[in-house]
Amino acid sequence: MKKQIFTAALAAFAALAPAAEKTELPQRWQYQPATDSKTLPEKTKWSLPAGGYKQAKLPKKQQWKQKIAAADNIWMRQEFTLPEQQKNDRFVLDFERINGNAIVFVNGKKVGERLGPYGTLEITKFVKPGRNELLLFNTRNYTDVSRTFETDPLRYTARGPGALYGELPVKQWALGIDHVNLIRLPVPAAVSDAWAETSWTNRELTLHLELDTAKALSGATVVCDILDAQGRKVLSLEQKNLNLKQGIETISLRKKWENPILWELDRGYLYTADIKLKNASGKLLDTQKFRFGFREIRVEGRDLILNGHKSRWRTEWSQFGITEYSVGLFKLLGRNMIYYQSNPTGWWRNWPNEVFHYDQKELDLMDREGIAVLLPVPSCNFVRERFFSDPKVRKQYEEETAQFIKRYRNHPSIIAWCTSMNSFNPRSGLHPDTFGKRENYTHIQAKVLNESFQIVKSIDKTRLVYGHAEGNLGDIASGNTYPNFAPLQEVEDWPELWAKHGNMPWWACEYAAVYNGSYFKGKQFLLTEYAAINLGKDAYRLETGKQLERTRDLGLENSGHGGGMVAVSRYAPLYFLVQGSYIKATDRAWRTWGIAGWHYFNFGIGYGEPPELKGRKRPFGRYFAMKKSVSGRPAWANELFDLHSKYMQPLLTYIAGSPVHTDKTHSFQAGDRVRKQIAAVWDGPGDLTLDLSWTLQDKSGKTVASGKGTLPLKAGDIKFLPVEFRAPSVKSVSEYTLKMSAKGFRDKPVTDSFALEIYPRTAPIPAQKRVVVYDPSGKSLPWIRSVLSKTTVYKPGMKWNSGDVLVMGRESVKPEMKLPFSAQDVKNGLRVLFLEQRPEIWEAMGFRTMDTGSRVVFFGSDPGTLRTGLPEQGLRYWSGTPDLLPEFKHARAYDVTVAPKSSNRNTVASSVIETPVSAGFVPLLSAEFDMDYTPLLRMNYGKGMILFSTLDFSGREGKDPAAMTLGKNLLRYAEQAVNPDGDVLVVYGSDEKQKAQISRILNAGGTVVYVGLDAKQLAAKGITSEKKEIRRVAFPETGIFAKLFPWNLLRWRDLLTVNAITSSKWKGEIGCDGIFLLRKNGKGRELFLQVSPAMLENRYKDPAKQESIQLSVLRLKQLVSRAATAFGAEASDELAARVTKVKKGATFQNLDSWFVFGPFYAGRKTKPADALAREWPGEKQALSGDMNPNLTYRTEDGRTLDFRKTVSANPDGFNDLGRTFESNRSDAVGYAIKTIRSDSDRKAMLRLGVDYFFRVYVNGKLVFERTENHGAPKPNIFRLRIDLKKGDNVIVMKIYTGSKGFGFWSNLSEPGVDFSKIDAEKDRELIYDPEIKIRNPYEFYYW
Repeated sequence: MKKQIFTAALAAFAALAPAAEKTELPQRWQYQPATDSKTLPEKTKWSLPAGGYKQAKLPKKQQWKQKIAAADNIWMRQEFTLPEQQKNDRFVLDFERINGNAIVFVNGKKVGERLGPYGTLEITKFVKPGRNELLLFNTRNYTDVSRTFETDPLRYTARGPGALYGELPVKQWALGIDHVNLIRLPVPAAVSDAWAETSWTNRELTLHLELDTAKALSGATVVCDILDAQGRKVLSLEQKNLNLKQGIETISLRKKWENPILWELDRGYLYTADIKLKNASGKLLDTQKFRFGFREIRVEGRDLILNGHKSRWRTEWSQFGITEYSVGLFKLLGRNMIYYQSNPTGWWRNWPNEVFHYDQKELDLMDREGIAVLLPVPSCNFVRERFFSDPKVRKQYEEETAQFIKRYRNHPSIIAWCTSMNSFNPRSGLHPDTFGKRENYTHIQAKVLNESFQIVKSIDKTRLVYGHAEGNLGDIASGNTYPNFAPLQEVEDWPELWAKHGNMPWWACEYAAVYNGSYFKGKQFLLTEYAAINLGKDAYRLETGKQLERTRDLGLENSGHGGGMVAVSRYAPLYFLVQGSYIKATDRAWRTWGIAGWHYFNFGIGYGEPPELKGRKRPFGRYFAMKKSVSGRPAWANELFDLHSKYMQPLLTYIAGSPVHTDKTHSFQAGDRVRKQIAAVWDGPGDLTLDLSWTLQDKSGKTVASGKGTLPLKAGDIKFLPVEFRAPSVKSVSEYTLKMSAKGFRDKPVTDSFALEIYPRTAPIPAQKRVVVYDPSGKSLPWIRSVLSKTTVYKPGMKWNSGDVLVMGRESVKPEMKLPFSAQDVKNGLRVLFLEQRPEIWEAMGFRTMDTGSRVVFFGSDPGTLRTGLPEQGLRYWSGTPDLLPEFKHARAYDVTVAPKSSNRNTVASSVIETPVSAGFVPLLSAEFDMDYTPLLRMNYGKGMILFSTLDFSGREGKDPAAMTLGKNLLRYAEQAVNPDGDVLVVYGSDEKQKAQISRILNAGGTVVYVGLDAKQLAAKGITSEKKEIRRVAFPETGIFAKLFPWNLLRWRDLLTVNAITSSKWKGEIGCDGIFLLRKNGKGRELFLQVSPAMLENRYKDPAKQESIQLSVLRLKQLVSRAATAFGAEASDELAARVTKVKKGATFQNLDSWFVFGPFYAGRKTKPADALAREWPGEKQALSGDMNPNLTYRTEDGRTLDFRKTVSANPDGFNDLGRTFESNRSDAVGYAIKTIRSDSDRKAMLRLGVDYFFRVYVNGKLVFERTENHGAPKPNIFRLRIDLKKGDNVIVMKIYTGSKGFGFWSNLSEPGVDFSKIDAEKDRELIYDPEIKIRNPYEFYYW
């Protein structure tokens, strides 16, 4: 059947003669193993026709001595038939991809060799009319061909000894030949190739024709008619009196063309070039037709310019499967560009072919649909510095790149070539303050990249060229941009500096919102905890039972890239809520900033499973399976289809902030001038006019203000229609909705809405107590006076009375200063309110903080009067841009890598305090990860209290009524709040030894908190119970337990077996599924908590399993301390003394988080000195800090290593490499790499304890080594004085394991430390539990 079809195709072709024609041979070949090309195949041993040699099968009762899948050489066979009419024509075999090399035989005769990976071979002398046999000897080990592995520089560099990813065994080299074409060339001359070059700037068309002449020809003429889509001639080009020599030569025809219909994104208009070659007498020698689009792509500053207008991409990934059936799906998603990934293993390595090949029909589809294509060319990933040191490498790279580009150059959809992927990956290519600003990098790979760009440009000047994640190089800057859980506002403002100062287009070639791997930290799956950042209590409310049930195991199953999220998405609606918030934020903001584009790495879940998949797991190519086109949302589409399509249509219009579109100010005072704007981003073709209207409606739907306008848009325009009105008069906080409608695009209006709150205008409130302000810099006084009518400025020597309020102004606290009050003053009744301080000050007072730039804050479980006149949304997105901490750079160094910093716009709290474990503390407001951070913390002590506020109040006087209202409430709270009265005793289990103390406390009106009593102990107290297995309780919405316990403390990451209370002999309140009982006992109260930290504290011996639940151990401890605090437990004297003493800060900083690389195995008989002296693969990169996470290194035993893995110290500070590497071998070598940023050149002391033999490098230099025994490993045994330079410093530990352990302790002196006092006793941890070590949830990963 295949032969008949092929013969028919050639016969039809013959009827069109004379015309050069290319016909693809069928993809199904017969195969058999081969040893060499001289031993011809046995006629009886051919396989049945198959699409690849590994799929080849033999007829029954035949067997090969050698399995073909294991062969290094194979024979391939095919037959084709040529009509009699073609006996005088020339024939050429065109190989689109050869894995390895080939020797060609036709009709039993050797034609010659065709070295890979592509090219042509003329077979005219070997073919005959009728049936012809084509035999191909295909070799991957260079058998019988003219080059060897060593003289094949590109493949030798990519696969051989010293290859970047390690030497690749021959058995892993690709083998097989696909996409072979038979080209017929008329005699005496043929148009063997033709391509168009179009210039919108010059309004000019140039046609390049390759003429292949069998013998010299004089007086020839070429005529080229340009036909429009209806077949009408619109232009004609001609060249006469051509004298053609034998062989191949290229001629160019050029002509002005003032008014072509342009090929545009979303409108792929194509012309046909109809070429005729005639001899001197006018006889037609050859005809050729090809399609092309008239378009010009270039770069102007930070903009992509297509046909003279700005152009932007709405990107999708080719691996999803782009076909005539699936393309409609991607058009529905709004996509106008398809990105083909240039994975480096696809070039001369094993992906699974030797080089990439692209389907011409697929690219034709892109041409017709007006979808842009970014296409890889041969990669410079592997060649690296050999580009300059080995001329043969460069020459072969140029040749293969030219051949590749020639094959695809006639597609107008291809607008850019990509020469690499992740080979350099500088962080400046994604950091908000640096991306899109051209740089002169000194790294050798940057020079290689620039050289590859120049080579491609010399071959094809009509397209752009760039490298995937190669920073600010080439025509287009790019970066792998994974913000993880950076604040939504900062994600939106990521491009702000680029929009002001960028000088080249930028696109996020990899982007995720949020990348699935980011939901994991070590062995913890943290979807709910991260969702709480923006959803608060709703995150716990929406967590399904199955999600919570799977939480522990999902963490344990984590392989690093979040593969389990495909299944999670089916039972966790939280996933789509989180993803949706980041998708909306990115798509609206970034398109309005004018970013070129970004590619969502969404290959895991996709947009739904088409029914044709029939349950097959095919994440990368799932839409290849589609056999029906779609014109509307398919029934099988998932939530991501809706999320990704909503804001990615050609027209984006919505209610934006003013004057910056990302501003989210939503709170206004009555009478304020409210300014918003309607943003319109037009990425479609041609002109568009929008009719816009807006209304402001109150809660009942009544319109109180309105307006309308018209926006004329040209392709690439980003415009705004101002919206302005006076905030209406209100008597109390009132909710309004601003709505908009845009008509003129498609059938339905585009609509959007924005919620606002209008506050009544109010005056400062009068002070009820003496309020004293300590504000030496005056940064807080303007704000305080705007909310409080009367205050007293602090004067030295002031005496404090019970009930006085002392306000410590912004940045009024300095290191080692003596505060204007003492802990005793607080105990006697002083109330202290600390306003914004620098994070290092909070830490000098004993707190842990994170500079999260929180925009979303929630009321605590019992906020009291703080909530007066303030809706929940009043704690979100305050107006203005605080300046306590800098924008677009970090205020300080962190022990872990954190997300790059963006703007401070709409920040509510620049930094937040980690919620303490100790009793006496109450978070009045909660925020961030698992709601475990607070911008407003209360500490009860004696008759007084201290309020620690990180809220950014200063500078907002009169600007944000929500902030003003909270400020008034806070000052009133400081005046009025009363500490709970009575002693508290916490009893774990049996109370036999504490009966007297319990009796005394109850008789005095105090409270006893019982934790984790068993059924017998409960029964003795008149309480009945039943066994239950729970992971969470029914969250309390109202009542005493709702005030006592926040929801983040009431769900756990593993199953708890509890004695749930069912009844009590004495009347009391049972809550939360019997987990709590509160009842009176005489003058006092008893609180029973039937969950205990002990239930999870040491549940697992396996460290990974224990890590997966450790967060719940911490929450259970907080639950107990919160209960005690609610009934009167206060801070201890020691703790109160600690938080009222501002120390200089840490003398030494523990280095608790390192990148790790390894292990390598030296052999059990290897001496430590030899193991450490050996340079292992990747060592150079480690020592220089060049830790590109996308480069891999091969070990001698075949493992692949990269720089993605990190180690986080145990509670005792030990970085356990054995556990991290999952290695218990005694011959392991591993590297730990840490980058330390220093503000100046300085000397520092690095203190170490190491298990066991080790070397230390600083900035690439060996500064210390120990290769002999040094006793039992302990912290701080080794003290090294090292030199740190200004900027980044790379410290590397190279460690060879000992007989019992593998790891180290480390800490580094802070600036200004007196080395003579390094043995000063370390502060005892009072506020947090030192035994619990939780991986920092804000640790950031580069990809």
